[in-house]
Amino acid sequence: MLVTFSLDRRRENNILKAYFQAVPKIVCGGRYIAWNGTVTSPYYPSYYPPNVDCHWIIRAPLPGYRLLLKILAVHVQEQSPGSNKCDKDWLEIDGVRHCKPIAEGDRVKEYGYSVAISFHSNELVTHRGFYIEFRAFSLTDSCPRQFKCPDRTCIPLNSKCDGWKDCTDGSDETNCGCNPSKPDCSNGKCKHQSRACKGESSCENESKEEEKESSCGYNSCSPHAYKCLNGKCPIKPNPECDGIRDCADGSDEMNCACGRSYLKRPRIVGGEDARSGKWPWQASLQLGLYGHICGASIISNRWLVSAAHCFQDSDSIRYSIASGWKAYMGIRIINKNSNDPEAVRPIKRIIVHPHYDQYISDYDIALLEMETPVFFNELVSLQKHYKKPK
Repeated sequence: MLVTFSLDRRRENNILKAYFQAVPKIVCGGRYIAWNGTVTSPYYPSYYPPNVDCHWIIRAPLPGYRLLLKILAVHVQEQSPGSNKCDKDWLEIDGVRHCKPIAEGDRVKEYGYSVAISFHSNELVTHRGFYIEFRAFSLTDSCPRQFKCPDRTCIPLNSKCDGWKDCTDGSDETNCGCNPSKPDCSNGKCKHQSRACKGESSCENESKEEEKESSCGYNSCSPHAYKCLNGKCPIKPNPECDGIRDCADGSDEMNCACGRSYLKRPRIVGGEDARSGKWPWQASLQLGLYGHICGASIISNRWLVSAAHCFQDSDSIRYSIASGWKAYMGIRIINKNSNDPEAVRPIKRIIVHPHYDQYISDYDIALLEMETPVFFNELVSLQKHYKKPK
């Protein structure tokens, strides 16, 4: 790459400041069988490379289902002047090529059991590329492997009975107690599955609860379930470090000093104020007007590590788009208006673990690349005992 800077000496304060980095060449395309997901151009939202050809085949997991595609962004080199077809760069979906911005009403379209997507760029100008969301659906099951709210909103299965109202009417938090034939409480009532067996008055009377600790709030252990020190598995998904004691021995709330901040938790439960510079590898990930969403750890001068569940889109918020995020480092209070951060870096790229499963929270890890490197000091640095990989 050749960079040339021409300086006009008639003007003052002409400055060129740039950063460069060699990045691995990524392989695009492939075959996917999934209920939902995304397809993007290489390095999106950064500019795609020249002279690439990518091909994807997406299929619904079961016969009888169709695919719904939503094109959220298309920014490619447009066709030559006077040409009536895309002859430079293009996005092709089931034989239809796109090289111009797509009207809002044409961005969502239904396809059959499978759909073919191709992307081509020539050797000249490149742009940011495209971002497509897809999901499988059928007329009889509009929310496959998800919970359907009365208003037809689909939420993940692990959001049902998690103690938070995700449906507008709260229907995802109804009928969450135990089997009525085996009540948890001495008055014959059943507790909410997401609450511990002690410490909360969910049995609808204040009498002493003679509960069966051996079965209350527990489920059979699957290979991916969280297991308490007593060998039992709580019914609630992801019970660890959420401020609620779900294990009878309290093991789910142990060793939480460096616990993660969940999307819907407004603050860390418990804990104490940290001294300035005590945790210099910690970063606050903040999304536009929503402020702090999740925490992250600094693993190099350009990369952060966080949880994959922080970047799963909701119906109203696009958590997966890197350009909306900023990392705040060297602060003690999670409020960007409360004090001056030592360093702020826009997020350039989000890499979610390819095997992340939002239903069982397996492989819940993601890497974030910052737009520019951060300079280390006593307030921003790597973990003391962290060894940079060779």
